Amino acid sequence: MKRAIISFFSLIYDFIYFSFRFIRKSFLLLALFLFSLILFSNLVINFYSNDRIFFSLDNLPHKKVALVLGTSKYIAGNKNQVNLFYKERLKAANELIENNRVDYLILSGTNDSPYYNEPQTMKNDLLKMGVPENKIYLDYAGFRTLDSVLRAREIFSQDDLIIVSQKFHLQRAIFIAGLNDITALGYAAEDPPFLTSAKVYIREIFSRINLLFDILFQKEPRFYGPKVVIE
Repeated sequence: MKRAIISFFSLIYDFIYFSFRFIRKSFLLLALFLFSLILFSNLVINFYSNDRIFFSLDNLPHKKVALVLGTSKYIAGNKNQVNLFYKERLKAANELIENNRVDYLILSGTNDSPYYNEPQTMKNDLLKMGVPENKIYLDYAGFRTLDSVLRAREIFSQDDLIIVSQKFHLQRAIFIAGLNDITALGYAAEDPPFLTSAKVYIREIFSRINLLFDILFQKEPRFYGPKVVIE
């Protein structure tokens, strides 16, 4: 009996030991795979996009339209603190209009409830900044960057444009445009300090990995809809 009990616990020990080794190896392989995806996605996206991003108006050519990628106006959970990503994107969009670098703006973002409407909020604030209303078009189905970029062509018939956002976001947006035969340049809004916006930058890492799967599975925008003529 004693020998049987010892043998039983020996089997349990061996099972746990080898299971742990297997799990540890699997975890290391998974971590290596994830690191490879992060490295590959960043190298490819940055290599394609960086030469197409402008940080001043000096050498930025004129285009008919700028696509402004939406984000929330306020920091999540704090209606008293304006989101600096939002503030700087609108500032950059206004600069393009004021300096005649574009004729029109497409404001693209999420409109998924009666209480949350990114395009309309951006429009209201740009009107206050002095942008004429006839210069603004709204895209209410820009749920993701991919949706915004592809809908600029499919809905608004724009395949040669400027995209407005922060640099890290522009890199991915311009890469998406290039994959879909859209000629896009980026006008970079100022980056908020990293320490105050770390979650956004970390989320971008996983958005780039997700983009690889979008490419693999030929992801399409959630909605298309009727054409909008920009005149």
